[in-house]
Amino acid sequence: MKTIGVFFGSRTPEHDISIITGQLIIAGLKDIGYDVMPVYIGKNGRWFIGKQLDSVLFFRMKDKEDKLSKMKEYTLDMEASSGKMVFKSKGMFSKTVEIDVAFPALHGINGEDGTIQGVFELVGIHYVGCDVASSAVAMDKVITKQIYMAAGLPTVPFVHFLKSDWDENRKKI
Repeated sequence: MKTIGVFFGSRTPEHDISIITGQLIIAGLKDIGYDVMPVYIGKNGRWFIGKQLDSVLFFRMKDKEDKLSKMKEYTLDMEASSGKMVFKSKGMFSKTVEIDVAFPALHGINGEDGTIQGVFELVGIHYVGCDVASSAVAMDKVITKQIYMAAGLPTVPFVHFLKSDWDENRKKI
């Protein structure tokens, strides 16, 4: 049976909602009989993998950070070219985890913006959702609206500005 890796968390302001999304996806996939491997990305960017991460109860524990600090941390093995995503734990008793299909449950930057999709494409693994380009475009609401307008699709009027414009105008006030 193929293993589905559900990716959640990450270095984003939407970290906590991503945990909930990930847990709902994990529960749903398990309920219909899939082999699921939770892949949690901490706010600090560290990657943790393990079945103990497949319950929202883990993330509600007061000592979750202490428990995470005692878990093996994983890194992506970029040398593996098996069509799988291969992770190796650090340390003397290294462990390998292989994922056949990736299911991102990440929100915001480093998740919905095409970043993680690019990682999946680099290692050659199948994944759920949009590709890199469509994720990046959809994440930028101004570009999305400009594409709609260019295609003749109805779009509500909008105003946009760059951060540099904002900063410059604030100095004048």
